[in-house]
Amino acid sequence: MLLRPMWKLAAATSTSMEIIAVTGEIQTRKKRDGDILSTMIHIKSSVYVLADAVWEAFGRKDSLESNISSVEANIPRANTTMDEIIRMFESKNFTVGEMVALSGAHTIGFSHCKEFAYRLFGYSRSTPTDPSYHPKFSAALKTLCANYKNDSDMAAFNDPMTPSKFDNMYYQNLKRGMGLLESDNGLLRHPRTKHFVDLYAFNQTAFSNDFARAIEKLSLSGIKTGNQGEVRRKCDAFNTFQT
Repeated sequence: MLLRPMWKLAAATSTSMEIIAVTGEIQTRKKRDGDILSTMIHIKSSVYVLADAVWEAFGRKDSLESNISSVEANIPRANTTMDEIIRMFESKNFTVGEMVALSGAHTIGFSHCKEFAYRLFGYSRSTPTDPSYHPKFSAALKTLCANYKNDSDMAAFNDPMTPSKFDNMYYQNLKRGMGLLESDNGLLRHPRTKHFVDLYAFNQTAFSNDFARAIEKLSLSGIKTGNQGEVRRKCDAFNTFQT
């Protein structure tokens, strides 16, 4: 399990925040082999260990093709509207509640500054910083991301309060003006999702239970059987090179 994140956004007190840069395993691995995929797998695998929620993990075969054009339409972006995100999930037979529960995975992990810098420095001509950010949170992010154009490694925790714990703090952060991505903040503002944000922010057990059910459902969505896929020996490469 990854113990030392690359960038740590920590709450110094309940009224002030500071950015602490920490060089850790992610940066070390990237410098060594230029590939952080294996490190990210450690992060995702640690969810099961960190979470109060418990679910059955199902194995899945890997795809026999790797083409960005085949997945673009199925991956929400940081600035994708909530209506569009809801449509994406509903097209895969997921309810709005299940989508909001799965979004709680943002309680761990990080996002690179380039994904949200426009909310800090170029939100609009008259308002450079997105006013939905808590002022002290946006100030801390501006300090962290000041050089993001020259340093692509600059990143912030999705959940700055309890970044190494899988809990409901993500939803509490949304209500405090600490939704890092625009798509995070959209959960609080959309009439079809706000109710679930309020519920999960208040009730850790409800989030844990709903996340467990939703992640099990997700693990069974669109699975490949027979010769539709393979169990890769190396997760970032086909077993047999295809031309």
